[in-house]
Amino acid sequence: MVRIVSDPTFDEAGPHGYLTKTAGPAVDEDGVGPVDLVPISHDTHPDNLDERGRAFAKTARLVLGTGVFGGFTPLIALSLTTSTGNQLAGVAYPIATAAMSALVSLMLLRKGRDNRLVRAVWDQFGTPERTGEQTGSLDRASAAR
Repeated sequence: MVRIVSDPTFDEAGPHGYLTKTAGPAVDEDGVGPVDLVPISHDTHPDNLDERGRAFAKTARLVLGTGVFGGFTPLIALSLTTSTGNQLAGVAYPIATAAMSALVSLMLLRKGRDNRLVRAVWDQFGTPERTGEQTGSLDRASAAR
């Protein structure tokens, strides 16, 4: 069984940067437990990935950024909600985006070191250690701050 959590946010209610979170998490990190995959739509938005969510994502086996598709999320979600009249219809786009990003990434990673794109990324950012050490974009982003 593969466990997936998208855009984890676990910070308590209150001001967080330019946003004010009005409610805390429904369940904390321990309640979620270990996960295998964390697709993230916007790693710079505190409503998609807050501080505790960022720390939680680093514990996953694989973190996938879907930011390439994310810029249109509010527009598309609002359009879906407006055109269907269903307030939950807008959720379909981010879920589909995360699923497609995961699928494409897994297809690219399927051949591992023999895949030209994977090889280019590893040449640019370094090869992951076989010890299981995390070397994802979240670590580099945190170090750059």
